[in-house]
Amino acid sequence: MIVMEHYRKFASLGVACLLATSQAAMAAQWQICQMRVEITGVTKPVPQLQAKVRQVTPKQADAECPQVGDTITFDPETPDYQNNVPRKRWPKIGQTVRMRYQYLDGFCHHEEGQDAPCRIKHYPLDAS
Repeated sequence: MIVMEHYRKFASLGVACLLATSQAAMAAQWQICQMRVEITGVTKPVPQLQAKVRQVTPKQADAECPQVGDTITFDPETPDYQNNVPRKRWPKIGQTVRMRYQYLDGFCHHEEGQDAPCRIKHYPLDAS
């Protein structure tokens, strides 16, 4: 009987830990905004694309997406968001492209040795 009582306590602890970790995992999800944007320019001296947002569809109800009409500045990335698109393959001014804005809120480690809230952002172009 004593063994069974310890087993129940251990099982309850395991369930509590599982619930806690699943909540933490849910808190760190990519928020995704599908967008259609019109390329309006390239910034200088650091080249980045500028675009006017023409259409936005959030994947999650609570995603913080740019609004239609907003101008965004970004480094275009490959669809898997692992690499930047080479400049010679950037969309041209006046071209309309489909892309994602995706972000992950979390804590980043800074050089001063302290963690602080940060948002990791990616701007992958959709495969054409």
